[in-house]
Amino acid sequence: MSEDVCVGGRRAILLGGIGLLAAAVMILALMISGARAAEVTDARLRNAGSDTEAANWLTVHRSYDSHRFSPLAEIDRDTVKGLKLAYAVPLGGWGPSELGFPTLQGTPLADGGFLYVSDGWGSIYKIDARSGDRGRVVWKAEFDVDHEALRLPANRGVALWGNLVFSNLVDGRVVAVDGATGEIVWEKHVATGPGEGFTGAPLVADGKLIVGQSMGDWATRGFIAALDPETGDELWRFYTVPAPGEPGSETWQCPEGGNPDCWKTGGAGAWATGSYDPENKLLIMGT
Repeated sequence: MSEDVCVGGRRAILLGGIGLLAAAVMILALMISGARAAEVTDARLRNAGSDTEAANWLTVHRSYDSHRFSPLAEIDRDTVKGLKLAYAVPLGGWGPSELGFPTLQGTPLADGGFLYVSDGWGSIYKIDARSGDRGRVVWKAEFDVDHEALRLPANRGVALWGNLVFSNLVDGRVVAVDGATGEIVWEKHVATGPGEGFTGAPLVADGKLIVGQSMGDWATRGFIAALDPETGDELWRFYTVPAPGEPGSETWQCPEGGNPDCWKTGGAGAWATGSYDPENKLLIMGT
C-alpha cells in the first residue's frame, strides 16, 4: 500500500511496506531500541558523541570531531564472529544518468530507532528499525532530479535538525523535508552555475546548514555555503578558489598560464562533509 502526497509539485510517497527493488540498506543483527526521539537540537549535536546518544547516529560522522566512534559494546572482538544479516530494505534510486549509475556513499543516520538514508539520487527514506528483525519504510521523499543531466550522480548522506531532514542534490538543490511525514518543507537552488551540484552530506553546525559545492572536476569554482535550516535562505558563501586580490590569489598563476580567468574554473570542490569545533566556532573542510 502506498499514498502519494503532493507538496509544491513534488511527491512524498508514504509506504506501508517495502518496495522499489534496486539498492539495499543492509542492517546487521543489532537491536535498535528506544521511543521516538526528541527534536535534534544544537545541544544534542554538540553531544552526539556522548554515551547519552550511544544508540543514535545524528550526523554523517556521528560527532563533530568526525571520529565515527560508537560507545556501544555488544559487538566486540569476541562477538563479531556471530554477526549475520538481520534484514535488507530495498531502496530505489537506481535509474542511470547518461554518465552511469548513481552511487550511495553515505552513512544512515539513526535517531530513536528510526533510520534516515538517501539513495544515489538524493531521495530520502525513513525506516522504522525498532523491531530489530525487519525494517519498515515509513516514507520516501523524492525530488524529480533530471536523470539526463551530464553529471555522475552520487549522494553521501543526509542531515537532521529540529524535526527536519536535509538532502543535497546533484542538480544543485538543497531540500528539507518534515521528519514525521516526508513532505517537502522547502527547497532552494543553491549551486546554480554550469556543472555545479552537490554530492556531499550537509552538516548542521551552530544552527546553520553547511553545504559544499562538489563538482570540482567539472571546471567549476568550489564554494561552501551556510543556509538557515528553517527557511533555506543563504546566510553566507565562501569560495574555495580566491578571486584576484583575495588572500591566496597570488598562488593561482592564471595570467602566466595564458588563462587569466582560470580561478573561475579552478575546481576545489567541497565534496566531503567537514568537521566542526563548537568551542572556537571553527568549520574544517577539505577540497
